[in-house]
Amino acid sequence: MLDYVASSPARPPADSRLGQDEHRILDLLALWNEDCAALRRAIEDQTDWGPFELAEMTPAFYDVFGARRILCRFIFHVDADAREPFECDLRRRLNSITSWKDAPRTRLLDTTHTENTS
Repeated sequence: MLDYVASSPARPPADSRLGQDEHRILDLLALWNEDCAALRRAIEDQTDWGPFELAEMTPAFYDVFGARRILCRFIFHVDADAREPFECDLRRRLNSITSWKDAPRTRLLDTTHTENTS
């Protein structure tokens, strides 16, 4: 179990691999106690319509109530000026799957925990 997201009240340093594209990243925490592959399928069913792409997923932590949180990173593929309406629509669609929280910026690829997410 990773608790790096839950235990850090401050935002971790930005991932240096993102460089100038950091504005394209949206990190969200999903409340999800089922198989990660099922979450990926549900997200892809809801997001195959627009400029946001699910790029990475990783189990993050269990909250104080024992609910599992999955950290999901979305990449926005259009100019930053056009992001707001698309992000509002993405959040609305994702809320039909489960509950979500904004996540602090983390390094998803640098975690030691692995789980089959496809």
